[in-house]
Amino acid sequence: MPARWPSWRPGAPFWPTRSARLSILVPVNGTDVSRRGAEVALHVARAAGAAMTALFVASATASTTRRRRFAGPRRSDQAVLKEVVGLADQHGVRIRVVARANLAAEDAIVREARRGGHDLIVMGVARRPGDSLAFGTIADAVLEASDRSVVLVAT
Repeated sequence: MPARWPSWRPGAPFWPTRSARLSILVPVNGTDVSRRGAEVALHVARAAGAAMTALFVASATASTTRRRRFAGPRRSDQAVLKEVVGLADQHGVRIRVVARANLAAEDAIVREARRGGHDLIVMGVARRPGDSLAFGTIADAVLEASDRSVVLVAT
C-alpha cells in the first residue's frame, strides 16, 4: 500500500487551499544572480497563488550610517526595487517591497521571514569555487539560522 499524506484522501486537492496560502520572501540586490532568484520566486508565486515580498538590504558605510538612518533608499536602491516590481508586473504577481538598512544581509533576511510570516525564502546564489559545495556566507548563515524553508537558485 503506498504511503499517503496524513490528511490526504482520494479526490482532495494536493496544493494548499487559500486559507493555507504560501508566503514567499525573495532577497534582491540588483545582481543577475538575485534577479534569477526573483524570477524563480515569481513563477512559484504565480503557480501557487502565493503572497510575495522582495527584500532589499542597503549596506551603509560607517561615515553614512548616521546620516542615512532616517533617509529613504538611494536612487540605485530604488532602481533595484523598481526592477523587481516590473518583473512582478510582467508575471502578473502582486509584490510587496521592503528595504532595510544597517543590518547584516543574513540577519535582515531571517528577521523579515519571521516578521512577515513567510513560509519560503528563495535566494539567488552563485556557487563558490572549491572542492566542497558552497554558495557564500550569506546563504550559509540563512540556512543555519532560518526556521523557514529555503530554496537556493544557482546557475
